[in-house]
Amino acid sequence: MRPDDTNHAPESVLHRQGKALVTRWAATHPAVADVAEEVPLGGGERIADVLLTSHSGNRLGVPVVWLFGAIGALSPLTAALRQVHKRVLERQQPLLWINPVEEVIGWARDQRGRGLLGPSGGHAMRVEFATLDDLVLRATGLLPTGWVADRETERASWRDRGAAARTRQGARTMALRHGTDRPLSPGQVPCATCGLALDPILIKRGTHFGCEPH
Repeated sequence: MRPDDTNHAPESVLHRQGKALVTRWAATHPAVADVAEEVPLGGGERIADVLLTSHSGNRLGVPVVWLFGAIGALSPLTAALRQVHKRVLERQQPLLWINPVEEVIGWARDQRGRGLLGPSGGHAMRVEFATLDDLVLRATGLLPTGWVADRETERASWRDRGAAARTRQGARTMALRHGTDRPLSPGQVPCATCGLALDPILIKRGTHFGCEPH
């Protein structure tokens, strides 16, 4: 389906080739029960270039997958994220391009290799390449394997940072409760978790009560 904020010029040969490539691929995909081109949606307000139907019969409510052309103003060759690209990233979807001649899919990731590309466009991007068969078809969309791995890594990092922040806050609360929130004096031993001073009776234990590392 084409983005609703781009000009709907007459379909180019490459656009028709792209639709044909996706249709051919989907027709043999085990998760796809039916595939059709130029299907009206929402009372005809939108037209799906290629519509995939799962074996459960789902059609509406499935996230839209945007495959941008490999050439033109929206291609990765411009080295700049357009507003429509940022909209895709804001929806936490991968940024994908299709080259129907070479049957190659390109997808964007952070140039630094430190996770997913953000919608701000502040980070330089690099484009990695795959085929349609290399992509993962889920109810949430069409996802590159590497993109899925990056997303899971990023989510795990968020969970770890959140857990660490909660541990630090809990340790500080416990330290305040025990009156240990003050600089260490010579001879004092720090808690192994929060770093605040231990009462002499807790030195052997190594941490405050309730301040055990997770």
